[in-house]
Amino acid sequence: MAISQNFQASPVNFIHKQIEKYFEDLIVSGKLKPGDRLEPTPEIARKLHVGPHTVQKSLASLTSRGFL
Repeated sequence: MAISQNFQASPVNFIHKQIEKYFEDLIVSGKLKPGDRLEPTPEIARKLHVGPHTVQKSLASLTSRGFL
């Protein structure tokens, strides 16, 4: 799956929340299916032009909410 998106920080919409919503939308739309493997965190971070910690925070939230 090709990952590509531009994120802009704002006072009310943190980048990690935007990334979380991006992946949530992929899951809900069926573009990311159960059993699909995500690329390694550093690779996702590189493609999204963010730090790995930002991606980890997003994925951890998705995991705790039952999406991953």
